[in-house]
Amino acid sequence: MKKTNKTKVEEFIRVDHAGERGAIKIYEGQLLALNTLVNDENLKKTIEEMKIHEKEHCDFFENEIKKRNIKTTKFLPIWDLLGVTLGFGSALLGKKAAMLCTASVEEVIDEHYQNQINQLMPDENILKEKIKKFREDELHHKDIAYKNGATKKVNNTTYKSRLKNISDCICIEHEEVSSEEDGLITQYFYSCKQEIKQCMNIKSFTFFAMNSGYIVLQILDK
Repeated sequence: MKKTNKTKVEEFIRVDHAGERGAIKIYEGQLLALNTLVNDENLKKTIEEMKIHEKEHCDFFENEIKKRNIKTTKFLPIWDLLGVTLGFGSALLGKKAAMLCTASVEEVIDEHYQNQINQLMPDENILKEKIKKFREDELHHKDIAYKNGATKKVNNTTYKSRLKNISDCICIEHEEVSSEEDGLITQYFYSCKQEIKQCMNIKSFTFFAMNSGYIVLQILDK
């Protein structure tokens, strides 16, 4: 039976524990904003439910750390602070931003877990099956985020297409676009550009924060 390298398994567990704890802190940051400055009970309920899953994941890895006598990362305080800050900031920007943050985080974790599943040998089958289950939970969270406003793909082409449809409809009905209608189209396109910019900034920052955190945990935190 092929065995998984012990050092690699310990690294997986230590990083996974930090990642799940980071996800909890992101949700705690979002809930902090929702309990103080933002009023959205439906979003609050959705986030609380997802947080329960993350707590279950974190508890499992915490038990594995104790059972296998693995040292937790020394970067946990920084990880916690970044998580709360990211969560709080995204929730302040509104429901769409909060869900975009969630979807982006889950995309990173999905890829991260799949990579581990591919490397774990039969001797770590219990751990492997747990990670498979946790990955399914994260994919479910991503689906929830998309259903609640996160944008799967944000690009100029999408909005230019929508803009062209509006322009075509106006031209068919009036043969030419009046200055007032042209102004409305310009205003619409500007609002779309702002939405693109905000969504891309949130997604890019979330990807950067999560991937940078994993790199630090895997390379520097030995």
